[in-house]
Amino acid sequence: MKKRIILIAFVMILVMLFAACSGKKETAKASKIKIMVSHVGPPGCARDVGSHKIGEVLEKKFPGKFELQVYPSGQLGSQREQIEGMQQGAFQISVNPTAYVGGVVPVITMIGSPFWLPENYDKLQELYKTPEVKALFDTTIPFGFYTFNLYHDGYCHYTAKKPLNVPGDVKGLKVRVMASPILMFQAETLGATPITMNWGETYSALQTGVIDGQDNPITNTYDMKLHEVLTHFTLTYHTTVEEAVYVNKKFFDDLSAEYKQGLLEAIEEGRLVANATTLRLTGEAIADMKSKGIVFIELNPQQRQVWIDALAPVRDFARNNFPSFNGAKIFDDITAAVARISK
Repeated sequence: MKKRIILIAFVMILVMLFAACSGKKETAKASKIKIMVSHVGPPGCARDVGSHKIGEVLEKKFPGKFELQVYPSGQLGSQREQIEGMQQGAFQISVNPTAYVGGVVPVITMIGSPFWLPENYDKLQELYKTPEVKALFDTTIPFGFYTFNLYHDGYCHYTAKKPLNVPGDVKGLKVRVMASPILMFQAETLGATPITMNWGETYSALQTGVIDGQDNPITNTYDMKLHEVLTHFTLTYHTTVEEAVYVNKKFFDDLSAEYKQGLLEAIEEGRLVANATTLRLTGEAIADMKSKGIVFIELNPQQRQVWIDALAPVRDFARNNFPSFNGAKIFDDITAAVARISK
């Protein structure tokens, strides 16, 4: 033990001497503002492209002032662990679905309510810029982090190893869901058994029969190669998966006004390239999966209305289940904004 203490002391002295001899070059390097960005998607996915864009824009705006590193593929832990790490300041930004904040700020999961948001992509993006949605974002601030933007992963569809033509076809299935009260209640409303698990475990769970299906955007499903263990996609467009950009509050508050504005602009630039990547990759994924024999079930308006009616209790749940966050008012305000935008 004594030798170990001496060795540690010796190493510390060497580090101090090296730092003292490094001169102005190292001092300048150390003055850079470091930003670590975490997500669970693979390199090259939409959220990854958007995350890297943040660094590119910051470097262009403030040359040499920021050092941004992106950690994809869950390198910094599961989605839940990444949210906790960002919240506690272990790193600065987490780009993850709103569902994974459910354990901390459950009201924000209402953004995943089925058949509630605009079906049109452009209207959806317009909605996300409204003060009504900002009020929902702001519910995370008392918990130590800001929600500054949403990177679009695409509209969600039900997938399984059999056709899901009507809501009743989901009954009795075991389905993977994110840890969101909205999504768990949604599965239960359809008569399914919701099973929460890390995204990286979904492939093997489908392969071995631990679960029978899941719902996700096409790009997410394709990125994880779930089409290798699924056969049917029902194109319900019932909700979306949005990768929220969560920023540690203390980190952001400590920035100068100029840097704050620059970071917000960089995050917005990231949204633009992330969303464009999602739209491109969705088309490419559909074409490839069709060539491999995956069946895509398209619903006519009457068939889709059956799904809308079946999931009405979930929208009621989203409105009424978060009274401590003034959830009913937030829900009603966003509903009014959807109506206003959709005219």
